Amino acid sequence: MKIAEVIRLIGKNFPWIAFCAILLAALVFKLTENDKPAYSSSTLINTGFISGYSPERNAGGKTDQVYTNAEIENLLKLAEAYETKQEIGVRLLAEICVKGGKDKKLIKERGLDEIREALGQDLMEELTDITSYQKTLQNLKRYRDNGERNKLYELLYSSNDLVGVKHLKDLKVERQGRSDVISAKYATSDPGICQRTLEIFIDILSEKHQDNKYRQSSGVVDYFRQVTDNSALQLERAELKLKNFRESNNVINYYEQTRFIAHKREDIKEKYDEERMILAAADSVVRALEDEMSARIDLGTLNQNIGILRDSLSLLSEQMAVYQLSGLDSAQSQADYLRVEESYNRLRKSVSKYNFEVASIQSTPKGAELEKIIEKWLMNIITMEETRAKIRIVKERMESFDEVYAQFAPLGSNIKKLEREIYIKEEDYLQNLHSLNMAILHQQSMMMSTDLTIIDKPIYPTDPDPSQRVMLVAVAFIAGCTLSTGFIFGLAYFDRSIKSPEIASKETGLEVLGALPKFPPEKKKSRVDYTYLKERTIGLILQQLYMDLKLTEKHKRPLRILILSMRQGEGKSFLGGMMVNRLRKYGKEVVYLAPEKETNDEVMQDENNFIYAIHHNLYSAMKEEDLVGEPMANWKSADFLFTELPPLLEQAFPVEILKQADYIIQICRANRVWSNADKKMLLKIQETGTLPMTLLLNGTENYHLESIIGEIPRKRSVFRRMLKRFLTFDFYSKKSI
Repeated sequence: MKIAEVIRLIGKNFPWIAFCAILLAALVFKLTENDKPAYSSSTLINTGFISGYSPERNAGGKTDQVYTNAEIENLLKLAEAYETKQEIGVRLLAEICVKGGKDKKLIKERGLDEIREALGQDLMEELTDITSYQKTLQNLKRYRDNGERNKLYELLYSSNDLVGVKHLKDLKVERQGRSDVISAKYATSDPGICQRTLEIFIDILSEKHQDNKYRQSSGVVDYFRQVTDNSALQLERAELKLKNFRESNNVINYYEQTRFIAHKREDIKEKYDEERMILAAADSVVRALEDEMSARIDLGTLNQNIGILRDSLSLLSEQMAVYQLSGLDSAQSQADYLRVEESYNRLRKSVSKYNFEVASIQSTPKGAELEKIIEKWLMNIITMEETRAKIRIVKERMESFDEVYAQFAPLGSNIKKLEREIYIKEEDYLQNLHSLNMAILHQQSMMMSTDLTIIDKPIYPTDPDPSQRVMLVAVAFIAGCTLSTGFIFGLAYFDRSIKSPEIASKETGLEVLGALPKFPPEKKKSRVDYTYLKERTIGLILQQLYMDLKLTEKHKRPLRILILSMRQGEGKSFLGGMMVNRLRKYGKEVVYLAPEKETNDEVMQDENNFIYAIHHNLYSAMKEEDLVGEPMANWKSADFLFTELPPLLEQAFPVEILKQADYIIQICRANRVWSNADKKMLLKIQETGTLPMTLLLNGTENYHLESIIGEIPRKRSVFRRMLKRFLTFDFYSKKSI
């Protein structure tokens, strides 16, 4: 659609556009005449998600932007939640009930009267406990949630601009750019309620935010605390099991004990080997000495005399060996050992008295003195007895160590198993303890980030906001213009009528002979020169008719011209009459036939005009005289024979007359749609083998004729002429050279 067409469409429908705009503006003006003044206040809240301290975030050194954005979005959704608005409304109402009559700053008298009227004085007094805000709040919630639709429920969930949930939805919460600061703005008819609403909103938002964070992390903390307690209990049981095992088997430190036992066993074994060597050496010496003494003294008597002493020395040697192997750790054991040692030394000295029996003998055959030999023999005998006693004691100790070895050998694997079990339980406990600490750290980090800091507290608005009534009326006026204009453009866009010669030719498939405008009543004044327009359009139609007849070389007389229309009211008689009258003015002899129901009185006054009746066998007419029913004088000598047929979709048409026609004009209104019925009827006519038809468009808009006759003759102001040139980009054209 061209700009000029847009302007014409708006100009044509301007009264309707103006009417719709004025009507909508007046409606808005009427609806807003009782609007209350609005008081607004705002607040800024720092969430601390980015700039606040968090142990986890400060430890990592980086801020997770995705997490931060998600947290801020969650907080905004929490602020916009329906339950948040519910809680604000009921807390506001509780404060109004408790403080409304006392605190003039909280609510004005007008607003308090509205609340009293909505609730009723009796119900308001019943639910109010002037001594306790919390009890009043509980009473309101209990009465609201009792399952019945009562006055309190209707007030809280209404559009009341003081406590109504529907009005509280106007509380706007937004994020300030990419920061972690959010803003909240609210407007209502009472300044005190406006300020208090934002304050309560901040309290509720902080409570809900902290509660959500605590519930998110408390479950994890409780889980890890329970798991840690269970693992600690399992570790304690494993340690107790090892303790009982050690106590039952007299194990203090298994590894130290086994190391000590092995060391002591090696010492005793070494002692055993040493004593055996001493015994062997002493025995060898004794045998050699006895061989030397056997020739000089009676060894049997000597052995008999010292036998008792040998037994006593052996017994004392055993006791000394026991004390030496057991260790002299206590004072008592040291005293006992000294007592036994003293007895041993005293008994050993007594052995020397037996030397007198051999004093007379001075030397052996080998030259050795007998006394020294006997003394040496006695010393070795004593050594043998001591060594035998020690060997017996050492063997006993070795046997006891073997028993200990047999006892400790299976204990090692069991202790290792128990220690391995303790290690596993301990690792599990430490891991769970670490997870618990991390969960507690995360919980504390989340709880620290839930502290909302108020940057800009909500103020008490002293002056109402500027009224938006004028703006609303202006918006309504613009909306009326826009909607009505859009509706008109929509109708024009979806308009399927054949309103212009181009569209008519495209829809019908016929060549356009010409077009005529819709002529206004003669008494109506118009800037358009319709007299000139009528003469010019008819002249062009007849000119095209002459050219078409010449091209088809139709020079016989009369030239048969059929005037058709698909429907009634297309303007056949009117247009046919104008063409006939114009041809007669040109001096042509014209005969005109028209059906009786569609005659034009001005045209039918001529003697060469005939009216025929419409009957059921009209289709059987073979020639024009058959239509009239009587001979027509001088019709064969006429220049033109115009025959107007009834509407083709309403009456049967004479096929033979169609075949004999020299020229067929299809007349159609510009303000209608070319339907499928029209297309099918046109196809039937073309199937009769007639000449191609032309289309004459009747009642088109004046500006559509510019493509045929050029600029429409009309009176235009200088502004309109300049506007048209601008819209048609016709800047440099002149009327003359």
